[in-house]
Amino acid sequence: LVRQRATASTNATPSSSSTSPYATEQPSSTKGAIIIFVLFVLVLTYSLFTSYTNKHKQYERVLIDHPAVYTKILLSDPEHPDIEYDTEYMYQLPNNLQPDLCKGIVFLAHGCSHSATDFFPPSTSCPQCVGLPEERHLIDFLLSNEFIVIAISSQNRGSKCWNRMADLEPVKQVLLQFKNAFDIQLLPLYAFGASSGGAFVGSLATEINFVDEVGLDAVIVQIAAIQMVYDDLPFNIFVPVLFIPMSRINFVDEVGLDAVIVQIAAIQMVYDDLPFNIFVPVLFIPMSRDVRTTGIIRREMEILRKNGDTLSTVCEVSAIPIGELFFYRQIGAPITQDVSKLIYKALRKQGYLDDDDFLLEDPRQTQWREVVIETVGEDELAQMHETLVADESAISEE
Repeated sequence: LVRQRATASTNATPSSSSTSPYATEQPSSTKGAIIIFVLFVLVLTYSLFTSYTNKHKQYERVLIDHPAVYTKILLSDPEHPDIEYDTEYMYQLPNNLQPDLCKGIVFLAHGCSHSATDFFPPSTSCPQCVGLPEERHLIDFLLSNEFIVIAISSQNRGSKCWNRMADLEPVKQVLLQFKNAFDIQLLPLYAFGASSGGAFVGSLATEINFVDEVGLDAVIVQIAAIQMVYDDLPFNIFVPVLFIPMSRINFVDEVGLDAVIVQIAAIQMVYDDLPFNIFVPVLFIPMSRDVRTTGIIRREMEILRKNGDTLSTVCEVSAIPIGELFFYRQIGAPITQDVSKLIYKALRKQGYLDDDDFLLEDPRQTQWREVVIETVGEDELAQMHETLVADESAISEE
């Protein structure tokens, strides 16, 4: 533009009656102004985008290295090549111990709405991992006792429940490949499952071919039972089973049950029938503040006592106060002490806690999540990958 105007001024004469050279250059000036305006908009847009990106970089989760290994493989059914199993699993070995020197292998089967990734914390190997606190405690316990842990996800990624027909083959293939990879074929193999996973590992105890092929030594069935006609049990259970049974006399006799522990529940039975249908001592563990369940249990205990049961008893679980560091101590990373204190103070301020820091109401029936979101902030929760959703949130679980 400067050169255009300089040239026009040089060629023009004072006496010229022609139109001003500036007028003849007006279209170019307009074009140049448009170009400058477009460049300005681009620079401004870039600046705003960079500012937004930098602002949100602070919320990116920093993943750390973790010894747990995530694997996802595509398996084929040997008898039906057209059937494929998209299978994910995770494993971890005890520190500073050769695999063949470990005490055994524990296969972990999650419940419905869960996955193998719930047992391990987020890491560079598994950024999608959740690492729920109780599941992590179980992993830590097994590793500290020198067991190798391997968790496998069910095939149904909708409900995430287990199905023996769909999951038996991929689980068998994963376990065989895993044992061969580490040359640990001779180590004892145990299966532990909860709820749907418990029912699944219980069914494994009835599969003689599976037991022989993978070398299964025992199963632990948690919050479930083996789905089988009782009279068939002696002929179809091929490994020892540790599980929570039903109070049925033929079951007690067949498996040699000696006692049961009932946690946060009562026996569902008409009171008058109790003396004739309880065949082993029962340890009830209710929550002391669960008035309804505790009342039912006390009534059941009165009836059992009157009918000569001197062994059954009650051990109430006392409530835990939510102090400033409650969430930090129970969950650990990524919950910091500051975040724990923020949540605590907000719950106190909004009237969710009493003077002794105990919850005033059942958290399943209150709006505590809104308080946490408003106090901690959605961005901060996103940074910690905290959804506050039941079955996947550490804060919700605690």
